[in-house]
Amino acid sequence: MIERAERNRDREKRLDVVLIRPAKYDDDGYVIRYWRGVLPSNTLCCLYGLTDAVAKSGRFAGRATIRIHAYDETVQRVTPEKIARRLRRRSDCVLVCLVGIQSNQFPRAADLARRFVAAGCKAMIGGFHVSGSLALSHQMPPECQELLDAGVTLVKGEVEDVWGDMLEDVIENRVRPFYDIVERPDLTAAPTPVIPPGYMRRFLFKRFGTIDTGRGCPFDCSFCTVINVQGRKMRFRSPERILQRIRENYLSDDKIIYYVITDDNFARNIYWEKIFDGLIRMRTEENIIIQFMMQLDVKAHKLPNFVRKAAEAGCTQVFIGVESLNPKNLEATAKSQNHVEDYAGMVETWHSVGIQVHAAYITGMPYDTPESIVADAERLSREIKADQTSFFMMTPLPGSRDHAEAMAAGMSLDRDLNRFDSFHAVWDHPNMSREQWFAAYQKAWERFFTTDHNKEALLRTNIHNYWGMFKGLLWYRGAMIESAHPLLTGFFRIKDRKERRPGYPIDSLWVHWRRRWREVKTLLKGWGKLFFEMQELWLQTRIPTEKAKTSGAWRESLGEYLSELKRRLHSARERLNLTVGYVKTSLEQNIGALRNSLPGLSLPEAGRRAGRRLQETGQLWWHRFLERISSLAVRGVSTRRHLDRFWQQTTTFWRQRTYWRINPILVFWNFLRDVRLSFSFAFSLLAEQVL
Repeated sequence: MIERAERNRDREKRLDVVLIRPAKYDDDGYVIRYWRGVLPSNTLCCLYGLTDAVAKSGRFAGRATIRIHAYDETVQRVTPEKIARRLRRRSDCVLVCLVGIQSNQFPRAADLARRFVAAGCKAMIGGFHVSGSLALSHQMPPECQELLDAGVTLVKGEVEDVWGDMLEDVIENRVRPFYDIVERPDLTAAPTPVIPPGYMRRFLFKRFGTIDTGRGCPFDCSFCTVINVQGRKMRFRSPERILQRIRENYLSDDKIIYYVITDDNFARNIYWEKIFDGLIRMRTEENIIIQFMMQLDVKAHKLPNFVRKAAEAGCTQVFIGVESLNPKNLEATAKSQNHVEDYAGMVETWHSVGIQVHAAYITGMPYDTPESIVADAERLSREIKADQTSFFMMTPLPGSRDHAEAMAAGMSLDRDLNRFDSFHAVWDHPNMSREQWFAAYQKAWERFFTTDHNKEALLRTNIHNYWGMFKGLLWYRGAMIESAHPLLTGFFRIKDRKERRPGYPIDSLWVHWRRRWREVKTLLKGWGKLFFEMQELWLQTRIPTEKAKTSGAWRESLGEYLSELKRRLHSARERLNLTVGYVKTSLEQNIGALRNSLPGLSLPEAGRRAGRRLQETGQLWWHRFLERISSLAVRGVSTRRHLDRFWQQTTTFWRQRTYWRINPILVFWNFLRDVRLSFSFAFSLLAEQVL
């Protein structure tokens, strides 16, 4: 017995680290999950890269093997009991880390953590809610204390400098109930975010990624949690490490070509010029074409060379916190760096280099009224000319000065943290009821994203950014169908009948699916209407081919159209034959390169490189083929209004039962025209998605 105990003590242990980005509950208690997501989690990638670096550092060589598992509950089903049962069969310890928890995610994260602890795992929760709740408070919040009592470990602060020590505590079975990390880490040599294997397959745009180049913000906005959680003294990652990570992601199987830089204010990164210069060199010297969007303050455009180099580096959009158009609101929230009279000029500066402006606007500031919120939304579109706007409801988040002052004053705040998501009213406003506030918030979306605004925004968009802008509008308009904030939506909502918030009843199968069928039917109807709305927008703003620009006239007859289509298809067949020959030659060259590089290059790696080259060649040909067919199909068509009028009139005749007034030949002819336009629009979107 003693010898067996010694052998077990001396053998290499296995630690399974499970990283989970929790979702949140909707108002009916269901977990918000989608078939495909839009925005991946940068925090999940940060913790994955950090854990991977510790595992490969050799610190636990001969003592423990670390395996990493990553889950994003917004696009994956997370069942604690199943995960624990599967991993505990072969592991000495399972550590579950619920990462990047915002206040609105905390109720779901807490429920998951309790279930993991009950299943025999160790659970940790970190992120902005825990860190923010304790940043301006001298006592443990009740919801955090409940988790401590349930055996869940809480982590306050950033873990870059101590993550290895924390994992060692897990391996040695001496995990603390609370880690209070006071010192903020130096990010210069910290591991950069790493995309978990297979993660991007669960997102609609699979070549889309996130990265943070620094943390903190020098300003003092009263509603901000960043300055109290990450500090007002900014810290930065090494530019060389950032550029190397971007290069590796581009050359990986995921081939990330578009990034969201998640820094709260990238313009205050002291290395911004080095990063821009590196991206420019990648474009010109390595043919690595990267595009990105970034968060900035309203004065960033005044930095010398910043706007010009941002455009040259591949920036397509800037996310700027204008917050309000009322100077009194800006003064009340300590947003002293914003000056409303400069907004229009700032937007024009970014437009001059072809970069879109995405404004962040907060409703419910101290001097707002229902009327002013709606009026400001219209001004953002007409006067300021922001291309897109994300509207939020003023929310005193734990960790902000607003929250600390509200608690000290004994204000009535909503007790349900699930509603602290910036699109629920969680406190009383002096100038309007919560219902009036929410109604004005919804109307602001409608008044900004009008058909005329969307058309104007697309027409002024840089030709290279057209489809990015179009897909952004499609995403935001789609979110409006479900009355959800775009930043929390994906594509096609999934509702698990049994994954419901504690306290809510589990409906029977029949009741659940009957309700779900009605929801899906309404959703599909809304998406069908949106399809034709966006098709009309595309017809009025699409980028014509060079031939269309110079032809001087559009051919509209069916005979000419079919003749041209036949010629195009014949040309496409010839190009296909040439492409096959090119691919054959390329494959032979790759095989030759493979032979010359062995044994320095492994066979699987050479195969992957050859496969990627072959895939890119095929994608390029397919993209050009679809583009030409699509442009041919809509030649001479700039609107579908005549078709809409015809179908509306035909439907009226049908409902009135005046069938003799319906011309079957025109029905058939217009049906073919409608199918042609719809397929052309779908092909155009598909061609962009392929690349």
